[in-house]
Amino acid sequence: MEHIDRKKERMVFILSCLGLSLSQLLGQNCPSPDKEWIDAPGDLLCRILGASDIEQTKHTRLTQRFQEFLEYYDAVRHFGLNRDGTKHAKVDSLTFEKMSNFKDLAIEIWDTMIVIFKADPNNDLEDLESISEAVRFK
Repeated sequence: MEHIDRKKERMVFILSCLGLSLSQLLGQNCPSPDKEWIDAPGDLLCRILGASDIEQTKHTRLTQRFQEFLEYYDAVRHFGLNRDGTKHAKVDSLTFEKMSNFKDLAIEIWDTMIVIFKADPNNDLEDLESISEAVRFK
């Protein structure tokens, strides 16, 4: 893996795309008609999982892993130099293994949302079991 050109930049781009995808998935599927602003993605995930039949251990595991993901996602979204350099340090600590784990987490969150939304007869997701069927991850 060390021979990959611009490996860090590629991982940052992928992480950014995964974060945007999850933010949109959660924000567009958890309406807040009484609010002016949409809640943060971590709060949205917790609310959606809490209102579903997903078992508590999975709920806890996903929300905890998502909080770590959000720390990195926040760093890559705001990676300009900040006062104490924490954003650059967080981006510098991104490894291929961590990026791979975040990719797997994103797929699991998408798949969990598919299961939740398939339970609603108003949604037309019957033929989709996993986001991996629609998007190729390699």
